[in-house]
Amino acid sequence: MCTILFLIALSSFSQSTNSQPAFTQQDYLEKSKNQGRAGLIVLAAGVGLWVTSAIIPKGEVVVEGFNLGIIDTNKYKNDGVKNAFFVAGTLTVLSSIPVFISSGTNRKKAMSVSFKNENAFVMHNQTLVNTSVPALGMKVNF
Repeated sequence: MCTILFLIALSSFSQSTNSQPAFTQQDYLEKSKNQGRAGLIVLAAGVGLWVTSAIIPKGEVVVEGFNLGIIDTNKYKNDGVKNAFFVAGTLTVLSSIPVFISSGTNRKKAMSVSFKNENAFVMHNQTLVNTSVPALGMKVNF
């Protein structure tokens, strides 16, 4: 009977082990930095596609329309290629937004993860001793 009570008391003061290693603050900062760099690369690629769309010459007039200053209804030979580059650039720039968002999320996680000393009961020489144990603290915002 005493053995069962002792095992119940011992298990109530112990911490559960996690099979996954916890990310440290440095891990989150590195992940945030890499995601930020990837977001900038994708954003620059999208802007490059926009610039390429603007640089491509119009080509010859295929369908005659009218031209009133900034309003031009003429159909040119390279309109399809220019529009394809512009749409691809727009989609690429828009796809960089989630990468930047997850980079910011990981940066916030890095700022909320910290190491601190927690008081816990530990078995030492067949007695329970209240001692300070290093612990990983994580702040969760809802």
